[in-house]
Amino acid sequence: MKAFASVVLFLTGCAATSSFTSSSSSSRASGADSSGTVTIPNVFKLRKQEAIAALRRAGVQGDINDDGSMCGSFVDGKIIEIGEVCYQFPAAGRVQGARLVVSLRVQTDDPRHGNIGKNTEWYLMPNLIGMTFEQALAEMHRAGFAQDDRVQHVWADETTTCKPNVVCRQYPDVNERAGLNDGKILYFGQERRPTVTGSDTPPPPTTTTATTPPAPTTTSTTTTTTSTTSTPSKPATPPSPPATTTTAANDKHYGGNGSPPYRDSHNAPHGPGGPVYMGRGEPCTNKIDHCLRPGVWFAADNVVAGSLFRGTPVFELEGKWWTWRGDEAEYKFLFKTKVADKVAEVEVGKPVLFFVEEGGRKWLDNEYDMLTSSRWSLGVVDAATADAITIRGWGPVSLESIRVIVEKKERAN
Repeated sequence: MKAFASVVLFLTGCAATSSFTSSSSSSRASGADSSGTVTIPNVFKLRKQEAIAALRRAGVQGDINDDGSMCGSFVDGKIIEIGEVCYQFPAAGRVQGARLVVSLRVQTDDPRHGNIGKNTEWYLMPNLIGMTFEQALAEMHRAGFAQDDRVQHVWADETTTCKPNVVCRQYPDVNERAGLNDGKILYFGQERRPTVTGSDTPPPPTTTTATTPPAPTTTSTTTTTTSTTSTPSKPATPPSPPATTTTAANDKHYGGNGSPPYRDSHNAPHGPGGPVYMGRGEPCTNKIDHCLRPGVWFAADNVVAGSLFRGTPVFELEGKWWTWRGDEAEYKFLFKTKVADKVAEVEVGKPVLFFVEEGGRKWLDNEYDMLTSSRWSLGVVDAATADAITIRGWGPVSLESIRVIVEKKERAN
Protein backbone atom coordinates (compact mmCIF):
# COMPACT_ATOMS: atom_id res chain seq x y z
CA MET A 1 0.00 0.00 0.00
CA LYS A 2 1.42 3.38 -0.98
CA ALA A 3 1.96 5.92 1.78
CA PHE A 4 2.20 9.60 1.10
CA ALA A 5 4.02 11.96 3.49
CA SER A 6 3.81 15.70 3.12
CA VAL A 7 7.21 17.29 3.44
CA VAL A 8 7.21 20.94 4.40
CA LEU A 9 9.59 23.30 2.63
CA PHE A 10 9.94 26.93 3.68
CA LEU A 11 10.29 29.47 0.87
CA THR A 12 10.79 33.20 1.46
CA GLY A 13 7.66 35.30 1.49
CA CYS A 14 5.20 32.47 0.75
CA ALA A 15 2.38 31.51 3.07
CA ALA A 16 0.65 28.91 0.90
CA THR A 17 1.89 25.32 0.65
CA SER A 18 3.06 23.91 -2.65
CA SER A 19 5.13 20.87 -3.58
CA PHE A 20 8.64 20.37 -4.87
CA THR A 21 7.59 16.83 -5.80
CA SER A 22 4.11 15.41 -5.56
CA SER A 23 4.52 11.67 -5.21
CA SER A 24 6.52 9.08 -3.28
CA SER A 25 7.89 5.76 -4.36
CA SER A 26 6.02 2.62 -3.32
CA SER A 27 9.28 0.72 -2.98
CA ARG A 28 12.02 1.61 -0.53
CA ALA A 29 14.58 4.01 -2.06
CA SER A 30 18.15 2.77 -2.46
CA GLY A 31 19.41 4.76 0.54
CA ALA A 32 16.93 3.28 3.02
CA ASP A 33 18.16 0.44 5.21
CA SER A 34 16.35 -2.83 5.85
CA SER A 35 14.37 -1.30 8.70
CA GLY A 36 12.98 1.40 6.42
CA THR A 37 14.95 4.25 8.02
CA VAL A 38 17.27 6.80 6.41
CA THR A 39 20.07 9.07 7.58
CA ILE A 40 19.29 12.63 6.53
CA PRO A 41 22.12 14.14 4.46
CA ASN A 42 23.45 17.68 4.79
CA VAL A 43 21.86 19.75 2.01
CA PHE A 44 22.81 23.22 3.33
CA LYS A 45 23.64 25.61 0.44
CA LEU A 46 22.80 23.02 -2.21
CA ARG A 47 20.59 24.20 -5.05
CA LYS A 48 16.96 23.15 -4.64
CA GLN A 49 17.02 20.35 -7.22
CA GLU A 50 20.42 19.16 -5.96
CA ALA A 51 19.01 18.99 -2.42
CA ILE A 52 15.97 17.01 -3.59
CA ALA A 53 18.21 14.58 -5.48
CA ALA A 54 20.45 14.13 -2.43
CA LEU A 55 17.44 13.38 -0.21
CA ARG A 56 16.11 10.85 -2.71
CA ARG A 57 19.49 9.12 -2.97
CA ALA A 58 19.58 8.90 0.81
CA GLY A 59 16.24 7.09 0.76
CA VAL A 60 13.67 9.79 1.53
CA GLN A 61 10.42 8.65 -0.13
CA GLY A 62 7.91 11.31 0.86
CA ASP A 63 6.83 14.41 -1.05
CA ILE A 64 8.99 17.52 -0.75
CA ASN A 65 6.79 20.57 -0.37
CA ASP A 66 7.15 24.35 -0.31
CA ASP A 67 5.63 26.45 2.55
CA GLY A 68 7.05 29.95 3.13
CA SER A 69 9.63 31.53 5.42
CA MET A 70 12.63 33.80 4.98
CA CYS A 71 16.32 32.87 4.74
CA GLY A 72 17.83 36.30 5.24
CA SER A 73 21.15 37.11 3.61
CA PHE A 74 23.55 35.12 5.81
CA VAL A 75 23.32 31.83 7.70
CA ASP A 76 26.27 30.52 9.71
CA GLY A 77 28.43 33.26 8.24
CA LYS A 78 27.72 32.23 4.64
CA ILE A 79 25.76 34.26 2.12
CA ILE A 80 22.76 32.35 0.78
CA GLU A 81 22.31 32.72 -2.98
CA ILE A 82 18.94 32.50 -4.72
CA GLY A 83 17.81 28.88 -5.02
CA GLU A 84 20.06 27.57 -2.23
CA VAL A 85 18.86 25.72 0.89
CA CYS A 86 19.41 27.76 4.06
CA TYR A 87 17.69 25.44 6.58
CA GLN A 88 16.70 21.80 6.88
CA PHE A 89 14.74 19.74 9.36
CA PRO A 90 15.57 17.14 10.50
CA ALA A 91 19.19 18.21 10.81
CA ALA A 92 21.93 16.43 8.87
CA GLY A 93 22.80 13.07 10.41
CA ARG A 94 19.36 12.48 11.97
CA VAL A 95 17.94 8.97 11.44
CA GLN A 96 14.20 8.74 10.74
CA GLY A 97 11.65 6.69 8.82
CA ALA A 98 12.07 6.81 5.06
CA ARG A 99 8.50 8.08 4.57
CA LEU A 100 8.51 10.75 7.27
CA VAL A 101 8.62 14.47 6.54
CA VAL A 102 11.68 16.58 5.75
CA SER A 103 11.59 20.40 5.96
CA LEU A 104 13.71 22.71 3.85
CA ARG A 105 13.93 26.45 3.45
CA VAL A 106 15.14 27.89 0.13
CA GLN A 107 16.37 31.38 -0.71
CA THR A 108 14.10 33.24 -3.14
CA ASP A 109 15.35 36.82 -2.56
CA ASP A 110 18.50 38.59 -3.74
CA PRO A 111 20.68 38.40 -0.60
CA ARG A 112 22.56 41.63 -1.47
CA HIS A 113 19.81 44.05 -2.53
CA GLY A 114 16.12 44.14 -1.61
CA ASN A 115 12.85 46.11 -1.54
CA ILE A 116 13.88 47.72 -4.82
CA GLY A 117 11.98 50.90 -5.65
CA LYS A 118 10.50 51.22 -2.15
CA ASN A 119 11.36 53.61 0.66
CA THR A 120 12.79 50.60 2.50
CA GLU A 121 15.21 49.61 -0.31
CA TRP A 122 18.43 48.17 1.14
CA TYR A 123 21.91 46.92 0.28
CA LEU A 124 24.38 44.93 2.35
CA MET A 125 26.68 47.21 4.31
CA PRO A 126 30.34 46.98 3.16
CA ASN A 127 33.33 46.59 5.48
CA LEU A 128 34.66 50.11 6.13
CA ILE A 129 36.97 49.35 9.07
CA GLY A 130 40.42 50.91 8.65
CA MET A 131 39.35 53.40 5.94
CA THR A 132 39.49 57.18 6.01
CA PHE A 133 36.23 59.08 5.73
CA GLU A 134 36.75 59.72 2.00
CA GLN A 135 37.67 56.08 1.34
CA ALA A 136 34.64 54.90 3.28
CA LEU A 137 32.30 57.14 1.25
CA ALA A 138 33.79 55.82 -2.00
CA GLU A 139 33.32 52.21 -0.86
CA MET A 140 29.72 52.91 0.10
CA HIS A 141 29.09 54.38 -3.36
CA ARG A 142 30.41 51.15 -4.90
CA ALA A 143 28.06 49.15 -2.65
CA GLY A 144 25.03 51.19 -3.82
CA PHE A 145 24.78 53.91 -1.15
CA ALA A 146 24.91 57.25 -2.97
CA GLN A 147 23.38 59.56 -0.33
CA ASP A 148 26.33 61.07 1.54
CA ASP A 149 23.97 63.16 3.66
CA ARG A 150 22.86 59.94 5.38
CA VAL A 151 26.40 59.29 6.67
CA GLN A 152 27.47 60.66 10.04
CA HIS A 153 31.06 61.09 11.29
CA VAL A 154 31.44 60.54 15.06
CA TRP A 155 34.56 60.53 17.22
CA ALA A 156 34.77 57.19 19.06
CA ASP A 157 35.36 56.95 22.79
CA GLU A 158 37.66 53.91 22.45
CA THR A 159 40.78 56.04 22.82
CA THR A 160 43.12 53.05 23.20
CA THR A 161 41.85 50.83 20.39
CA CYS A 162 40.83 53.24 17.61
CA LYS A 163 43.54 54.55 15.30
CA PRO A 164 43.38 58.28 14.50
CA ASN A 165 41.17 59.37 11.58
CA VAL A 166 40.19 55.90 10.33
CA VAL A 167 36.97 53.95 10.83
CA CYS A 168 37.12 51.68 13.89
CA ARG A 169 33.37 50.97 14.19
CA GLN A 170 30.41 51.33 11.88
CA TYR A 171 26.62 51.27 12.01
CA PRO A 172 25.05 49.24 10.48
CA ASP A 173 27.66 46.54 10.95
CA VAL A 174 29.45 44.72 8.13
CA ASN A 175 27.08 42.68 5.91
CA GLU A 176 23.93 43.91 7.67
CA ARG A 177 21.04 45.09 5.53
CA ALA A 178 21.16 48.90 5.46
CA GLY A 179 18.37 51.05 4.05
CA LEU A 180 19.20 53.65 1.41
CA ASN A 181 17.18 56.23 3.37
CA ASP A 182 18.49 55.24 6.80
CA GLY A 183 21.27 56.94 8.72
CA LYS A 184 24.72 55.40 8.91
CA ILE A 185 27.37 56.16 11.52
CA LEU A 186 31.14 55.90 11.07
CA TYR A 187 33.21 56.05 14.27
CA PHE A 188 36.76 57.41 14.03
CA GLY A 189 39.73 57.49 16.39
CA GLN A 190 41.01 60.93 17.42
CA GLU A 191 44.42 62.49 17.28
CA ARG A 192 45.71 62.30 20.84
CA ARG A 193 47.99 65.08 22.00
CA PRO A 194 50.49 64.35 24.82
CA THR A 195 49.61 65.75 28.22
CA VAL A 196 51.91 68.64 29.20
CA THR A 197 52.51 69.04 32.93
CA GLY A 198 51.22 72.35 34.20
CA SER A 199 49.49 73.23 30.96
CA ASP A 200 46.13 74.96 31.21
CA THR A 201 45.03 73.47 27.89
CA PRO A 202 42.92 70.33 28.46
CA PRO A 203 43.28 67.30 26.16
CA PRO A 204 40.68 66.94 23.39
CA PRO A 205 37.35 65.39 24.45
CA THR A 206 36.88 61.69 23.91
CA THR A 207 33.52 62.19 22.22
CA THR A 208 31.66 64.90 20.35
CA THR A 209 28.01 65.28 19.59
CA ALA A 210 26.96 63.59 16.39
CA THR A 211 25.58 66.82 14.95
CA THR A 212 28.88 68.76 14.88
CA PRO A 213 31.90 66.41 14.79
CA PRO A 214 35.29 67.70 13.56
CA ALA A 215 36.46 66.82 10.08
CA PRO A 216 38.08 63.37 9.99
CA THR A 217 41.45 64.48 8.53
CA THR A 218 42.36 67.39 10.80
CA THR A 219 42.67 68.27 14.48
CA SER A 220 41.17 71.69 13.85
CA THR A 221 38.03 72.58 15.75
CA THR A 222 36.30 73.48 12.46
CA THR A 223 33.40 71.10 11.86
CA THR A 224 32.68 69.61 8.44
CA THR A 225 30.52 66.62 9.22
CA THR A 226 27.45 65.65 7.24
CA SER A 227 24.01 65.39 8.81
CA THR A 228 21.82 62.34 9.15
CA THR A 229 18.75 64.24 8.01
CA SER A 230 17.96 66.10 4.81
CA THR A 231 15.02 68.08 3.53
CA PRO A 232 12.70 65.62 1.77
CA SER A 233 11.43 66.44 -1.69
CA LYS A 234 7.86 65.94 -0.56
CA PRO A 235 6.07 65.39 2.76
CA ALA A 236 5.57 61.67 2.16
CA THR A 237 9.35 61.00 2.26
CA PRO A 238 10.12 59.08 5.47
CA PRO A 239 12.33 60.77 8.07
CA SER A 240 15.89 59.71 8.75
CA PRO A 241 16.52 58.31 12.22
CA PRO A 242 17.40 61.09 14.70
CA ALA A 243 21.10 61.77 15.09
CA THR A 244 22.99 60.02 17.86
CA THR A 245 23.92 62.32 20.72
CA THR A 246 26.67 62.05 23.27
CA THR A 247 25.44 60.39 26.45
CA ALA A 248 27.05 59.33 29.68
CA ALA A 249 28.12 55.71 29.91
CA ASN A 250 25.34 54.90 32.36
CA ASP A 251 22.57 56.66 30.40
CA LYS A 252 19.69 54.48 29.19
CA HIS A 253 19.76 53.89 25.43
CA TYR A 254 16.21 52.60 25.06
CA GLY A 255 12.62 53.25 26.08
CA GLY A 256 12.25 56.87 24.97
CA ASN A 257 11.39 59.91 27.08
CA GLY A 258 7.61 59.51 27.30
CA SER A 259 6.75 62.25 24.79
CA PRO A 260 3.81 61.70 22.38
CA PRO A 261 4.15 61.01 18.62
CA TYR A 262 4.39 64.10 16.41
CA ARG A 263 5.11 65.48 12.92
CA ASP A 264 8.31 67.41 12.28
CA SER A 265 8.73 70.61 10.27
CA HIS A 266 8.74 68.54 7.04
CA ASN A 267 5.42 66.91 8.01
CA ALA A 268 7.10 63.52 8.54
CA PRO A 269 5.62 61.33 11.33
CA HIS A 270 7.70 60.36 14.37
CA GLY A 271 6.82 57.80 17.02
CA PRO A 272 6.27 58.27 20.76
CA GLY A 273 9.17 58.69 23.12
CA GLY A 274 11.19 61.26 21.18
CA PRO A 275 14.53 60.55 19.43
CA VAL A 276 15.35 56.90 18.78
CA TYR A 277 18.83 55.74 19.80
CA MET A 278 20.74 54.20 16.88
CA GLY A 279 24.25 53.91 18.30
CA ARG A 280 25.65 50.72 19.73
CA GLY A 281 24.22 49.97 23.19
CA GLU A 282 23.08 47.12 25.40
CA PRO A 283 21.92 43.84 23.78
CA CYS A 284 18.14 44.18 23.50
CA THR A 285 17.13 41.28 25.71
CA ASN A 286 13.82 40.73 27.49
CA LYS A 287 15.42 42.23 30.61
CA ILE A 288 15.15 45.68 28.99
CA ASP A 289 11.83 45.04 27.20
CA HIS A 290 13.60 44.20 23.91
CA CYS A 291 14.55 47.93 23.66
CA LEU A 292 10.93 48.81 22.87
CA ARG A 293 8.97 51.70 24.42
CA PRO A 294 5.40 52.56 25.49
CA GLY A 295 3.14 53.05 22.48
CA VAL A 296 4.68 50.27 20.37
CA TRP A 297 2.19 47.84 18.80
CA PHE A 298 2.82 45.16 16.16
CA ALA A 299 1.07 45.07 12.77
CA ALA A 300 0.56 41.74 10.98
CA ASP A 301 -1.18 40.61 7.77
CA ASN A 302 -2.85 37.57 9.32
CA VAL A 303 -2.79 34.89 12.02
CA VAL A 304 -2.83 31.25 10.83
CA ALA A 305 -1.69 28.26 12.88
CA GLY A 306 1.28 26.64 11.13
CA SER A 307 2.26 29.77 9.18
CA LEU A 308 4.48 32.68 10.17
CA PHE A 309 3.75 36.34 9.49
CA ARG A 310 6.04 39.30 9.95
CA GLY A 311 5.27 41.47 12.95
CA THR A 312 6.08 45.12 12.26
CA PRO A 313 6.50 47.56 15.19
CA VAL A 314 4.11 50.48 14.63
CA PHE A 315 2.65 53.54 16.39
CA GLU A 316 -0.56 55.52 16.08
CA LEU A 317 -0.69 59.16 14.97
CA GLU A 318 -3.76 61.12 13.83
CA GLY A 319 -5.91 57.99 13.57
CA LYS A 320 -3.42 56.13 11.34
CA TRP A 321 -0.67 53.61 12.05
CA TRP A 322 2.95 54.20 11.02
CA THR A 323 6.23 52.27 11.03
CA TRP A 324 9.38 53.71 12.60
CA ARG A 325 10.70 54.27 9.06
CA GLY A 326 7.91 56.79 8.50
CA ASP A 327 5.72 54.64 6.21
CA GLU A 328 1.99 54.13 6.73
CA ALA A 329 1.55 50.58 8.02
CA GLU A 330 -0.32 47.87 6.12
CA TYR A 331 -2.03 45.34 8.36
CA LYS A 332 -5.04 43.17 9.13
CA PHE A 333 -4.37 42.88 12.85
CA LEU A 334 -2.70 45.06 15.47
CA PHE A 335 -1.28 43.59 18.68
CA LYS A 336 -0.27 45.22 21.94
CA THR A 337 2.27 43.00 23.71
CA LYS A 338 4.39 42.51 26.81
CA VAL A 339 7.48 40.44 27.54
CA ALA A 340 6.67 36.85 28.52
CA ASP A 341 7.97 36.65 32.08
CA LYS A 342 7.20 32.96 32.62
CA VAL A 343 6.11 29.88 30.67
CA ALA A 344 2.65 29.97 32.28
CA GLU A 345 1.89 33.16 30.32
CA VAL A 346 2.41 31.35 26.98
CA GLU A 347 -0.78 29.51 26.00
CA VAL A 348 -0.93 26.62 23.55
CA GLY A 349 -3.04 27.51 20.52
CA LYS A 350 -2.58 31.26 21.06
CA PRO A 351 -0.48 33.58 18.85
CA VAL A 352 2.67 35.26 20.17
CA LEU A 353 5.29 37.62 18.80
CA PHE A 354 8.88 36.39 18.94
CA PHE A 355 12.29 37.64 17.80
CA VAL A 356 14.01 35.27 15.38
CA GLU A 357 17.65 34.35 15.98
CA GLU A 358 19.57 34.91 12.73
CA GLY A 359 23.13 34.07 11.72
CA GLY A 360 24.08 33.27 15.30
CA ARG A 361 22.84 36.67 16.52
CA LYS A 362 20.13 36.36 19.14
CA TRP A 363 19.70 40.10 19.81
CA LEU A 364 20.34 43.45 18.16
CA ASP A 365 22.15 46.12 20.14
CA ASN A 366 20.25 49.32 19.51
CA GLU A 367 16.76 50.67 19.83
CA TYR A 368 16.29 51.76 16.21
CA ASP A 369 17.13 48.32 14.83
CA MET A 370 14.64 46.62 17.16
CA LEU A 371 11.91 49.06 16.06
CA THR A 372 12.55 48.41 12.34
CA SER A 373 13.77 44.79 12.28
CA SER A 374 12.14 42.21 9.98
CA ARG A 375 13.04 39.49 12.51
CA TRP A 376 9.86 39.99 14.56
CA SER A 377 7.50 37.13 13.67
CA LEU A 378 3.94 36.17 14.61
CA GLY A 379 3.15 32.49 15.12
CA VAL A 380 0.85 30.18 17.05
CA VAL A 381 2.15 28.22 20.05
CA ASP A 382 2.16 24.45 19.53
CA ALA A 383 3.64 23.44 22.90
CA ALA A 384 4.84 25.25 26.02
CA THR A 385 6.80 23.46 28.73
CA ALA A 386 9.56 24.37 31.12
CA ASP A 387 12.03 22.79 28.68
CA ALA A 388 10.87 24.26 25.36
CA ILE A 389 8.31 26.45 23.64
CA THR A 390 7.43 25.37 20.10
CA ILE A 391 5.85 27.54 17.42
CA ARG A 392 3.74 25.59 14.94
CA GLY A 393 5.40 25.62 11.52
CA TRP A 394 8.67 26.97 12.93
CA GLY A 395 10.01 24.96 15.84
CA PRO A 396 11.46 25.66 19.29
CA VAL A 397 12.09 29.25 20.41
CA SER A 398 13.48 30.79 23.57
CA LEU A 399 11.07 32.11 26.20
CA GLU A 400 13.13 35.30 26.46
CA SER A 401 12.42 36.09 22.78
CA ILE A 402 8.61 35.91 23.22
CA ARG A 403 6.10 38.73 23.70
CA VAL A 404 2.58 37.69 24.68
CA ILE A 405 -0.44 39.54 23.30
CA VAL A 406 -2.45 41.63 25.78
CA GLU A 407 -4.74 43.44 23.31
CA LYS A 408 -5.78 42.93 19.69
CA LYS A 409 -7.39 45.16 17.08
CA GLU A 410 -8.70 44.12 13.66
CA ARG A 411 -8.80 46.48 10.72
CA ALA A 412 -12.31 47.16 9.41
CA ASN A 413 -12.87 46.12 5.79
